[in-house]
Amino acid sequence: METEETAPIPDEYGQLSLCYQELQTIPNEVFSYPHSMLRLNLSHNNLTELPREIGALILLRDLDVSNNRLQRVDPSISACIRLRRILLSNNELLNIPSELSSCAMLEEIHLRHNRLEEIPQSFATLPALSELRLDNNNLSQLPTSLSLMPTLSVITCNNNNTALDAMIPANIQSKSLMIKWCLSMLHEYNQKEEAARTTCQELQDQAASAANEQQHLEE
Repeated sequence: METEETAPIPDEYGQLSLCYQELQTIPNEVFSYPHSMLRLNLSHNNLTELPREIGALILLRDLDVSNNRLQRVDPSISACIRLRRILLSNNELLNIPSELSSCAMLEEIHLRHNRLEEIPQSFATLPALSELRLDNNNLSQLPTSLSLMPTLSVITCNNNNTALDAMIPANIQSKSLMIKWCLSMLHEYNQKEEAARTTCQELQDQAASAANEQQHLEE
């Protein structure tokens, strides 16, 4: 006699673990607990997508989808506004949706060992972010505005595209304070360069205006 499979249900603490299940998709039942699911562990499976339905879990605080084969995270993740920690390391992600920055309570984002070529500029707007792990990707630069985040105390970016070494020297890519210092210097330089470009453009506009006036006078 075959035993009936039990539907996945979060425990009394709002936790559900489905790790090491060889899952290729997330069971639909998982999304049936929007008001009781607080922690969801889907690590060590064969998932290729974090689907649109993930947005149904509006009280979710902790999401672990590390060690899968993820290639896509649906933008609906933005609906998980109570999310504090998201673990996406050891996947195949080429990008991460900027909508993740709508999860304003996020404190930790782990993205190590993916294929990311860039991270959203909007990450710098996350008011509670304290830890950002970006090691072993294909990043060639980081948003300099990350240096303006007072809560960000841990940031690492080892073993990325060699182009990143020109921005953050390889020997300090695991040293959070040094990374933020480098980003701060670059941010200040970029601001001055932008101001200089604006001033130059204004001078060019004034010169063109004066030349036009002079031409009219001569006519």
